[in-house]
Amino acid sequence: MFSRTQLLSLGFADSQQATEAVARLGLSAPELLPMIGRTAEPQRALDGLLALLDIAPDAQELLATLAADQATAMRILSVLGASEALGAHLLRHPAHWRELVGEEQAVTRPTAAAMRAGLVAAVRGKDPVAGADALRVEYRRQLLRLAARDLADDLALDDAAAELSDLAAGTLEAALVLARAKVR
Repeated sequence: MFSRTQLLSLGFADSQQATEAVARLGLSAPELLPMIGRTAEPQRALDGLLALLDIAPDAQELLATLAADQATAMRILSVLGASEALGAHLLRHPAHWRELVGEEQAVTRPTAAAMRAGLVAAVRGKDPVAGADALRVEYRRQLLRLAARDLADDLALDDAAAELSDLAAGTLEAALVLARAKVR
């Protein structure tokens, strides 16, 4: 399928390990490997993808989506290859890969109000511990979407900065909701 030389040229440091991992991708490997090779850390992207496929309840659907939709594949693989923290988030919340599917995800920047509403809704009515956990999950879900657009869809620097600012403001608002509930 892929020679060790080809795997090395795609950026895999350990071609033997990559060869074994590629075998697990099966028929999807020819479509996915060149995309994995374009990520910041191809080995991290491949390892993250395999770990996600191991735990995702819809692993076959995920693999089929990646093979069929290059834009979605690049968003997911770029995040896995660039961010250990967001890769870990995807492993804790494997259904969040669906957040990166579709053309709308690539071109639609959420409004500040929508981001804030999602963050506040995640914590409303929860005790401080459960609320803090829910806030962390929602924050990372939104950050995952932003990072994917930034890495794979050429998000403009001004747009990325504005969205990060909106995310921070929304996170503070949600934390205030939690604090107010605790004080009352």
